[in-house]
Amino acid sequence: YEFTDNKMMDLLRPSLEQAFVIQNQQVALDYIGKRGSTVGVTKEKRIRYAKEILQRE
Repeated sequence: YEFTDNKMMDLLRPSLEQAFVIQNQQVALDYIGKRGSTVGVTKEKRIRYAKEILQRE
């Protein structure tokens, strides 16, 4: 993409800033696992849930 396209960069910036905190696989899997109905579930179970989702897709 064009880094000089200010309009596009303004639209894209929030997504990039939100994704910046996801720096490794474990954090990414936990992030995915939190998207399911996993209230009160341990981090390990959320990660396992995320791996199952990714394998199905």
